Amino acid sequence: MNDSEQKKKLPLKAHLICGWPISLIFIGGAIGGVLGVAAYYFNLSLYRSELSLKAKIAQSLLAGAGAFVAWLVFAMVITGLASGA
Repeated sequence: MNDSEQKKKLPLKAHLICGWPISLIFIGGAIGGVLGVAAYYFNLSLYRSELSLKAKIAQSLLAGAGAFVAWLVFAMVITGLASGA
């Protein structure tokens, strides 16, 4: 894939498919936002790959789920540290 293909604008549908993990900001605050944005950029790179659309959507869902699990781990660690456990 050459540079012009990579810089091509993606359709709104692609941004919606890739960007759903950003919704973590509503439940996860700043940490959720950072993880959601990281998953969004990861999903954009997946979307630009030559995978099938079904594979792109499945991996986008998995990347978002991974961001959620990472946020959950961060939340448990921070809660544990705050409680003195």
